[in-house]
Amino acid sequence: MKNVSLLAVLAVIFMASCSQGGFKNGKKGLQYKIIEGKGKDSILKTGNIVQYSQLLKFGDSLGSNSYESGQRFMKLDSADQPFSESEVLRKMRLGDSAVIRLSCDSIYKAQVEMAKAQGMSKEEVDKQLPGFITKKGNTITMYIKVLKTYTTDSLAMIDFEKEKPKMMAYQKKMQEKQQEEQVKKDAAGNKTAKEAFDKFVGANATKWKKTPSGAYVEILTEGTGEACAPGKVAELRYIGKLMSNNLVFDANVKGAKSGDTMTKPTLPVTIGAGGTVKGFDEGVAMLRKGTKCKFYIPSEAGYAGQSPGPELPPYSNLIFDIEVVEVKNAPAAPAPSKANGAGNMQNMTPEQKAMIEAKMREAAAAQGQAPKQ
Repeated sequence: MKNVSLLAVLAVIFMASCSQGGFKNGKKGLQYKIIEGKGKDSILKTGNIVQYSQLLKFGDSLGSNSYESGQRFMKLDSADQPFSESEVLRKMRLGDSAVIRLSCDSIYKAQVEMAKAQGMSKEEVDKQLPGFITKKGNTITMYIKVLKTYTTDSLAMIDFEKEKPKMMAYQKKMQEKQQEEQVKKDAAGNKTAKEAFDKFVGANATKWKKTPSGAYVEILTEGTGEACAPGKVAELRYIGKLMSNNLVFDANVKGAKSGDTMTKPTLPVTIGAGGTVKGFDEGVAMLRKGTKCKFYIPSEAGYAGQSPGPELPPYSNLIFDIEVVEVKNAPAAPAPSKANGAGNMQNMTPEQKAMIEAKMREAAAAQGQAPKQ
């Protein structure tokens, strides 16, 4: 009950402080107001380890609070991170409180600049950031209170260990909440996509072959060569398009994608190995060498809520133009190494396993990259 009561008191101070003026400007659009406590201690300085409470508010919504998620700890240094409370903490004393306002416009601008330096586009940044950050004019408000200060890491760790179970429980709760929200989001996104998919397929549903996951295969030229049976590898030419607007998002056919003038290798697909999205994998298993066809893949049998690239939005229905160029036996698995007494993967050290897995990924990449699940 003590924490609940204190939280209520802090929330009242928090709301009252935000309604008043007197904020000072910090770095990168940060604003702050320090509310002095009764302590007469010196101002915190570089090297201090600070234990503090924190309440976060996103617009009108109350976010996390440290009485539920565990109190925060920070070792102060002179290199303040952008949009961090460390800049303000170094101006406070033990017992002081502060209200900090962060401009989402400034945060967004900094993220875009950082992303451009890493070769990312603005559109990719928009997909990764929460909608609250990308919406112009929004503000994040933070309330902090300095609870304790330490001069050695060992003393701070004592209190940190007390807070650790609370932190872990809160993280688990947040992860479960995010998973629940994602399930609901996927259900809604896939439902809308499925309605558009069924409308597109229409009467052709009785003419085309249907896969177990609900994708369709339209045979244009029936192949007469070897079947794509489990354990075989099919070498494919493909063009991937969005069903909504016929935009080509991926291809290994020269000239299929705008500006692509290079001839790419065929795509190797091991039948039944699950190396591609479900609808694609199931469709290939129905084909023979020489087959030319189209795959019609609903969102839930494709990438669903994922967005592998800027040209492929979440919950997209897909069309693939496919040609089976070759069907061959899968390469034999490498003989297990006897080095260091390791007869199989189970007997290998983690380092040996990591090295072999890295070499397998390199070999797969050299043959061409399949659409990932």
